[in-house]
Amino acid sequence: METGRRSGWGTKRKIVDYISLEETNLRKTKLGRNGEPVLSAKSRRDDKPVFEFPEFDREEYIEKEFRDAKVSRMVIVLAFIIAMISYSLVRVNESYRVIGLLMIFMAIAGMRDYFQLIRIDTSAFEKKNWIGNSLLLFFAWFGMFTLFLNPPFYDMVDPKVEAIDLWTVETNETAGNVTFILDESPTLPINTNISINATVVDNSKVETAILTITYPDNSTEIRPMEKTGVKKAEYTGSYLVLSQEGTYTFTVNTEDSSENTGHKTHSIKVQS
Repeated sequence: METGRRSGWGTKRKIVDYISLEETNLRKTKLGRNGEPVLSAKSRRDDKPVFEFPEFDREEYIEKEFRDAKVSRMVIVLAFIIAMISYSLVRVNESYRVIGLLMIFMAIAGMRDYFQLIRIDTSAFEKKNWIGNSLLLFFAWFGMFTLFLNPPFYDMVDPKVEAIDLWTVETNETAGNVTFILDESPTLPINTNISINATVVDNSKVETAILTITYPDNSTEIRPMEKTGVKKAEYTGSYLVLSQEGTYTFTVNTEDSSENTGHKTHSIKVQS
């Protein structure tokens, strides 16, 4: 019996303590003019609504994608036109390539007028749209212009004679008995047999390689050299007996399919 009373008394005490705590909280809560409690700044921050993604507008998205695709196509068309004009100017005079560079910068500056001319609405364009299309125009022009300046469209690079190699041989007309490669400016004994070779590189087809030999008595001899390759051609087969004392000069002149030319000269001294 006594235990039941104590248990009931404990329950009543908990209820009283809870009510006292609620009264204390109410007294601490500030009330507004209308009698409603005023929330603290922390409570107001906690009560802010959760972020919600805007509703996806499918039609607006499709329209924007079609517009951007059309703009990119027309920018590439403009780049192609300017690249063709730049290429045509270079064909007239290679120094006119600077004019092509000026034209592309003028096109970038006048891009707004170009879009108005082809009836593209740019009212919704942002700064990133203008920057992106400007970069697309420049790099598309640069790529096409570079392509047009190389074979098969055009070749403005001269063939290069990388080296003239002079080999001594034991007997004339024998290519297998090679003893050593001559130095840059060697001195050889008279009546030495040598083989004259040249290495030519070009970005297109090398058509001819002509060897000109200038003897110590200032007489000259012209010999066509035999080609064994296309891109990097080795020219061989010219043998010579050094029968005069003095300086021999060897000049290799080359020409490619676009009539660009290149040459290289090499000399040796002969003494008895």
